[in-house]
Amino acid sequence: MNETGARGHVTGARLLLGVLVAAVVVRLWILPLGSSLSLDEFGTWWASDAAFGDILWRARLFPQSLLYSAVVWLTRAVGGSSEVVLRLPSLAAASLAAYWLFRLGRELFDRETGLLAAGVFVAVPQICFAAGDARPYACGVLATIGALWMLVRWLERGRAVDTVGYVLLASAAVYFQFLFAAMLPAHALYAVRRWRRGCAVGPAQMLLAAAGVAVLTAPASWMAREIGRDRALHAFEAMPDANALVRMLVPTGVLAALLASCLVWGLAVLLRRGPLSEIWRRPPPGGDAMWLLVPAAVVPAVLLFVVSRATGTSLFVPRYMMCMIPAQTLLLAWCLRGLQPVSAQRAVLAGYLVVVLVARGLKVAHTNEDWRGAAAAVSASNGTHPVLFSGTYTESRNLGWVEDARHAAYMRAPLDYYPAGGPTMVLPLFVGPDSEAYVERVLGATAGLEHGFALIERSSKFPSWAPWLDARLRTKGYRMRRVWDKGNPSAWIFERSPR
Repeated sequence: MNETGARGHVTGARLLLGVLVAAVVVRLWILPLGSSLSLDEFGTWWASDAAFGDILWRARLFPQSLLYSAVVWLTRAVGGSSEVVLRLPSLAAASLAAYWLFRLGRELFDRETGLLAAGVFVAVPQICFAAGDARPYACGVLATIGALWMLVRWLERGRAVDTVGYVLLASAAVYFQFLFAAMLPAHALYAVRRWRRGCAVGPAQMLLAAAGVAVLTAPASWMAREIGRDRALHAFEAMPDANALVRMLVPTGVLAALLASCLVWGLAVLLRRGPLSEIWRRPPPGGDAMWLLVPAAVVPAVLLFVVSRATGTSLFVPRYMMCMIPAQTLLLAWCLRGLQPVSAQRAVLAGYLVVVLVARGLKVAHTNEDWRGAAAAVSASNGTHPVLFSGTYTESRNLGWVEDARHAAYMRAPLDYYPAGGPTMVLPLFVGPDSEAYVERVLGATAGLEHGFALIERSSKFPSWAPWLDARLRTKGYRMRRVWDKGNPSAWIFERSPR
């Protein structure tokens, strides 16, 4: 192939990759932006649905990222409160994160590794979800990548601007998600390694930077301890075992798509009787980069696993460990650099993106929760009659909080955002006789229920109130009719049977 043909081939390959990346971003990041909010996203809406000065107490009452709530508040002040606007900060953060990951990959290895990492990153399922989710995880991942990038630059060059950038971004990551602090030990391991091998920063500067992070994150530590006092109410996951730890450390969803693409490429090489060396060679040396990436891809999961087992409260939730994704992605990109020639790397990346697009299918909605549809169905059938709301946040296990107007305010947030017609009464999760007695009191004391009412309920591991209500009200002349059953939540109308 002549030089002109080779350049045309490279340009065509890059164009194809650009088109596939754009297709993933549009299909998996942008199209779901207008779908119904999910339950956890309503917490963001509620925390930011007040005067700016009220964000602090709201974020403390119903644990939210204070920094992210402030970002959303500013976004709403400019663009309103639609689903798209609420999710725009996450979309912007995920987009910038892909670029910063490219820059980090180029800093640690080379330009090609950075491009491969960014290409893998945009299609990681958790990143696709976070990019269109009105929660702080995309912003936290952005700050995590920025902190890693600034750390590498600082230790290499010793510039004050990189020091400040590292301290601010490492602290911001903790404010976006408190448990992202589990990444800080990986930073320390890398800094010690670089110092021992000789770098542009001395121990005194390192200690000063560590002190800066400690000072800036001190308020976050206080808020985290405050949440910890009620940790049993906020926890909802099962205690992790060794299998759960392995699944967290090995990104099986991404690996499966990459391995499928590698297999197709390898078969293509064998069918045209190409040399095996064309399929795989040893990747370029990782050097000190591995002392950053391996701990960053392992330490957070191990720490949260140990803390969960030691305290008896599971913090082992995949989204709490999304700070590991950038390092995992860079390690996968480094492995892909072992494919030869460079065109093989690009072909496998293209195949990976195609596999992800095909696997997603035709689903456009952000989640399987359609609160907008359920509320509209109830409003059309129930008119202005009262609405009972169950299956809200796990905090509704606490009957005292359900009865507390401040806590009930965030528990009913889905039906404040998507009005279902009449006034909303929050029911506790079905957890025993006290809950039953409370609902009995609600049925006897709430005005308007005698003319009919609706029940909207998000299914969970707790029993549904629908059969319980039906059994008690059928003898009083009510009949229960389901008006919404398209995923989560479900909705029923209780109305007087015609005589």
